[in-house]
Amino acid sequence: MDKDETVELEGTIHTVLPGTMFRVELDNGHLVLAHISGKMRKRFIRLVAGDRVKIEMSPYDTEKARIVYRVDARGPRQGGHPGRRRSPRSMARPGQPKKRPKPNPTPRRGGGGGKKK
Repeated sequence: MDKDETVELEGTIHTVLPGTMFRVELDNGHLVLAHISGKMRKRFIRLVAGDRVKIEMSPYDTEKARIVYRVDARGPRQGGHPGRRRSPRSMARPGQPKKRPKPNPTPRRGGGGGKKK
């Protein structure tokens, strides 16, 4: 089936089912069973009930669909700057020194260095 033969619609996730399956309610009130597309799986896109999604469905089977896009209603991340991660070193509290890694001591060669009897 070509991309030309699919119908693209929008809907809201009604129910989250096991095995990355979802019950999606279309704008006209129709409920369809949908699964996540491969690109969304690859990018670890999380979907929860209430998310707006774009789906593709075949004109031959209108009960099943594929979720291809999450419409960005809640934003990519909650809080913080959207594209910047903070390193653990920069997350020190303001009056506290930043932690530095301890230097790795060179292993000693030769006899054990312990106490001899």
